[in-house]
Amino acid sequence: CVDEERYADFMVRYYLLAFASQKADAVYWHQLIAPGYGLVDNRTGIQKRTAFEAFKTMQKYLKNMVFISFKQDKDSYTLRAGNASRTTEVVWSLGLQSITYNTPQNYIDRDGESHLSQTVEIGPSPIYFIKEK
Repeated sequence: CVDEERYADFMVRYYLLAFASQKADAVYWHQLIAPGYGLVDNRTGIQKRTAFEAFKTMQKYLKNMVFISFKQDKDSYTLRAGNASRTTEVVWSLGLQSITYNTPQNYIDRDGESHLSQTVEIGPSPIYFIKEK
């Protein structure tokens, strides 16, 4: 068993790695609604789990995207995908890293919250950098 945060991280990274492999035509999650392991827990009513929001965010920023590249450097991962109007770069790291940019960066965290910061903390939760064309 893992906690809610790790469950959400693992689920998103699983999809990202499958997409990056360019070997999978489709990836399925076992059940949308299930007690204890679905993206929605129905033990005490309908409760969206953290992984639900993480999945929703991933779908929002990668929907209709075409794979561009994938890079792994030790414990750091970068996936790039794009379409005619934008490029999405998804980054995560198994360890914690702090990257300071010359200018503040807009990024979206795993759960869909927007941030603007010159220093970005990269860790196990994927974050999304969106570049409009």
